Formats: sequence, structure tokens, C-alpha cells
Amino acid sequence: MPEYTGTRDFTHGMPPRLGLLLVNLGTPDAPTTRAVRRYLAEFLSDPRVIEAPRALWWLALHGVVLRIRPRRSAAAYARIWTPQGSPLLVDSEALAQGLQRRLAVRFGDRVLVSLAMSYGLPSIGSALEHLRRQNVRRLLVLPLYPQYSGTTTASVFARVTAELARWRWIPELRFVNDYHDEEAYLAAVADSVAEHWRLHGRKHLQRFRRIFRPVFQLRHLAELSALERVEAQIFLRQFFKALGLVQVAPFGLQHAQAFVFVSALPRSVFQITLRFINSKIIGRIEA
Repeated sequence: MPEYTGTRDFTHGMPPRLGLLLVNLGTPDAPTTRAVRRYLAEFLSDPRVIEAPRALWWLALHGVVLRIRPRRSAAAYARIWTPQGSPLLVDSEALAQGLQRRLAVRFGDRVLVSLAMSYGLPSIGSALEHLRRQNVRRLLVLPLYPQYSGTTTASVFARVTAELARWRWIPELRFVNDYHDEEAYLAAVADSVAEHWRLHGRKHLQRFRRIFRPVFQLRHLAELSALERVEAQIFLRQFFKALGLVQVAPFGLQHAQAFVFVSALPRSVFQITLRFINSKIIGRIEA
């Protein structure tokens, strides 16, 4: 007989809350070979990330990849590690905390923000458990990926629903698939580009390929199917047209590893995402 997680001390007078679950990719606990190996083992074991026969991939992963890659990746992590910890975790926590403060001004304690990582800590399970204990009855899940991908967004959905399937009370669920074409998101990116141009000029356009190095998507476009590559090209044209950059696209799609955003933009992902959330997520909460 299956056992489902309930709230033993629940009373009918408990105020219902809305939970906002922010989900990012993940990070190792430390820039060490052991920590990176543990992180990569979880990450690369996800069938949403690597669509291959399980038995063959298990042999390749544990026989080759996890014997070679962790040491190299640990050295790369060490170069970007901060005194506060992983940059991705630090920025993601700042995003969650900043959003909680802003939502509290408008909604008090009726809305709770929780941060999770698909791989590593804090886990999706622990973040959802925190929300469950706070009597969250409506749940909005926002993967922090502007564009949809089966390797990222769909993986979040699979992990969230797997955890919720263990609950006795299933909250009302909303899931944000993507927001790359949301006006507020595009405006935030365009404003960031314009501000960068105002401060530094447009000299970077001559080095477009180097500057617009993608950072959000792990899959190389060369690994995609012909149809997926066409869809990626269409998306990129629409995206850069919205930014007023259509005159410099396309830019060598075969070398791109991501669909949106660029490492050269001056504002952080934290700032841009927060602007999008403030203008769009509140509308979803009030709906």
C-alpha cells in the first residue's frame, strides 16, 4: 500500500498560501573533484539530459565520463568560485530573496518563494517540502530558463510532478514553460543592450560572434535534428529582431550552444529575471 505525505498537524483554520518555486540547473557543493563527480553523476544520469539506452550510457558514464571529466570541471569551477560559494547558487539565492521581499510588500506572508536546483542542493524535493509545511495550496513553478528545452524545462516538470505525486494533498499547479518572447523580458534585455551601448558604444558589433557567446543551453546545435535546427534559427531571428539586432543575424548557428541571452550583456541574469518576474508573475499570482 503506497504511503503519501500529509500534514499531521493540519487544522482547517490554517491560512492557505501560494508558493512560487524558482528552479535553476544546479551546482556542485564545492569546486573539488569529489563534489563535481557527485554532481555530474546526478546531472548526466537524467534521461531528459542524455537520451540514450540506459545500460550503454551507464557504462559510458561510470566507465569513462566520471573518471575523466570531474577533475577538469573542478579546476574550471575553482576559477569562478567566490568566497560566498557557487556563483550560480549565490545569484539564485539573491534572486529568490529579492523576489520574496518585493512580493511581501504586496501580499504579506500569503506568498512564499522557494529556490531549488534540478541537480545538487537545494533539491526540488526539499524546496517543495518547505512549501508544503507552510500550507501552500497553489503552486507556481518557474524554471529559470527563458526558452523551453526538453533537457531543462521538461526535466524540472518531471521532477516536480514526481515529488508532488507523493503528497496526499496536491496543490493547484501552474508551470511556466518559457518566457523568451514575453514583452517584459525582451524589454529588459533590450534596455540592458541599449545601456551597454550608451556606456561603451557599439564597437562590440564587429566582434559579434565572440561577444554573443551563448550561456543558457548545454546542447550543441550540431546535436539537434534538422527540424530542431530550423526551429532554433527561426527563434533566434525573432529574438534578435525584437532587440533591434536583426542586421547582424544569423551569426554562425552551428557554433551556438544556446538559444537566448549572451555573456556580454552588462546586467546580471538576476536583474533581468527579476524585472520580468515583477511585471509578469504578479499577474499570474492574482489570476
